[in-house]
Amino acid sequence: MRSKDLPDQVIAEGCDRPDGQNLVIRSRPSRSENESSSPPHDDDDDEDSSGWEDDENCSPEEYDIVRYLKGATEMDKQDLAVMSGWKSSDDRDAEADFMTFLDRQKPKSFKNSWHAADLTPNAERMYEEASDIVKAMEKYNTNQAPFKWCHDLRFRDVHPNTNRRVVPDIEQARAMMMLFFDAAFLHSKHGARFKDSLILNQTERASRGPSKIRSYTSNQYRRKDFWADWDDMKKQKPSVFKALPLSWDIIIRPIIAKLYREGVIGSAHSPRAAGQAIPRTESDGTPDLYFDFRATGNDITIPRQTEKEIPSKEELLHTAQSYAATRPHARFALLRLWSAPHFYPLMLGIDRRPMVSFFDAVGRVWEWKFIPKASNLIPVHF
Repeated sequence: MRSKDLPDQVIAEGCDRPDGQNLVIRSRPSRSENESSSPPHDDDDDEDSSGWEDDENCSPEEYDIVRYLKGATEMDKQDLAVMSGWKSSDDRDAEADFMTFLDRQKPKSFKNSWHAADLTPNAERMYEEASDIVKAMEKYNTNQAPFKWCHDLRFRDVHPNTNRRVVPDIEQARAMMMLFFDAAFLHSKHGARFKDSLILNQTERASRGPSKIRSYTSNQYRRKDFWADWDDMKKQKPSVFKALPLSWDIIIRPIIAKLYREGVIGSAHSPRAAGQAIPRTESDGTPDLYFDFRATGNDITIPRQTEKEIPSKEELLHTAQSYAATRPHARFALLRLWSAPHFYPLMLGIDRRPMVSFFDAVGRVWEWKFIPKASNLIPVHF
């Protein structure tokens, strides 16, 4: 939990201790009036130099939670009480932990590139609005009940010391869900400016819809007629590279240039490529950039820790039903993972990039740095 968001209260940290006390509560002095009026703290811009294992920073001294919560409400104490006696397991996969650390650090460098390469109409404006409203909701939640995240972590059985991003991540996830459950937010000083946002008016937002629709279906699940004229062209000119018509080049060249400028693809110094960039159209009839990787196999695999973290629809439904069985007034929100139209924000190692290299219309070879949605490795439900 960010200390700047909790004036006159406490900082809660999770760490393992030899005496079994896992939740450390440290008091801190109140901020001055000038500090209170400082701009909001942004986690994404935080220059955090701590390592992936921060347990050595935990104090050996025992703390009494209630003693250090002098200004806390009864609800705050009840929220923190769910952490009592909860020990993290020492039986952890070091390799999986390190890969998770890498996955959590990469967005600090690549997040701006991912969103800049999102070619959905008005994508940049929508991303900024969504980020602003979630940050505002986090501040609102912090003022209303700063320790509700304790329940969320206990429910998910994810200990606070799993990694140093656990608490900020669960706070953000709670903020995303609470946007649709707490109407009082729009009447607070944090949410008043979002009253007319389409993000919170789902009926109106659905009626407008995006002006351009592109599916995420990979090559192996496309209908044969999707490739019909392209397959005919290949039969007429069998070669490694097929020069494309100028009309096709006019469509795909600006998109390739945009992806290259934002850093999600790069030049491939090879005379051969695994696929071909071509223009195709889908339901709305608008030509767009697509990739034919049908000739390549399924040699790339989803990282083990990533695949393990993707629940099936059946698992999600079972979890929701089990929870609702004992809580008749429970409500749920299903968060859709963001991804750009042409790729998933899953990085490829340098040795894997030739498998997703492609020719452009004039024979130059490019390679993806992130997994393209056309790749054969993507399952239909991903």
